[in-house]
Amino acid sequence: MVEIHEGWFEDTLGRISPTAQFCLAHLDADTYSSTKTALRYLLPRLVPGGAVVLDDCLFYGAIGVLQAAEEEIGKDLHLHLGPKTQAFAFPKGDPQPGRRAPIWRTLGGRRYDVADLLARPDYIELVAWEGAIYRNRAEGYHDYLQLISGRPDLPPDSHRVTAGIGLLRRR
Repeated sequence: MVEIHEGWFEDTLGRISPTAQFCLAHLDADTYSSTKTALRYLLPRLVPGGAVVLDDCLFYGAIGVLQAAEEEIGKDLHLHLGPKTQAFAFPKGDPQPGRRAPIWRTLGGRRYDVADLLARPDYIELVAWEGAIYRNRAEGYHDYLQLISGRPDLPPDSHRVTAGIGLLRRR
């Protein structure tokens, strides 16, 4: 059973049955206080083997998500790096006792297990493809800056500036 509760955590959590239990919680909190509020409510109701997904916890604009998770779950929190800027954890035990051995990577002084991601070659290919797209868009913005600054050193194919910006607007 899935229920989506749109709104601020402090406003919506009280509407959930006090006897509710969770096997999966996808927290898209983006801030320290929201993450802390959600985890304080969620953790006592999380079933053994239940997962918590911290959406955007590695995104530069999401302030304090990891700090709140470490304070509520513990400093020794085993975070599995998920797609893009997500991470997930099993605060009450991993339901897969035979999970691959961790492969640790460090980012910003924090260790992440990337074993699940590295087991998916299609994911590595996707990230490489997206990286190429973002590099191309960054070049387009450089050319755009040149254009609006009146600098004469625009490349001959500078027409790609408007095409790249149009792509960004549609997303």
